[in-house]
Amino acid sequence: MIDEFRRTGRVDGFEVRWKRKEERPSRAHQRPRRSSEDEPSDVLEAIAEDITERRVLEDQFRQSQKMEAVRPSRGRNRSRFHNLLTVVSGYTEVLLDQLTPAHPLRAKAESIQQASIAPPR
Repeated sequence: MIDEFRRTGRVDGFEVRWKRKEERPSRAHQRPRRSSEDEPSDVLEAIAEDITERRVLEDQFRQSQKMEAVRPSRGRNRSRFHNLLTVVSGYTEVLLDQLTPAHPLRAKAESIQQASIAPPR
């Protein structure tokens, strides 16, 4: 923080990690202490605030935004998948109409039709 102050002449919103029993994110605001003649001195006044809870809320907000971004595409994908199953079911129906009950592929075609009608959840 002192390096930042020397470089810019002020420190505002500087994030640090204070170590006590555990490390916690904090935001520090500093300014030079004024002397009685209103001249800056070599002493800095600082206020530090614990921003742990803020970070947790920001992370939760970002996660909820990600989930919202995914939800609409799930609906579109479900619709596309359903459309594909309808096509598979239709072609299977045509195939079953052409296969005799004794045909060796009949059981497989029936399995395909059953799977396309009631997809597993």
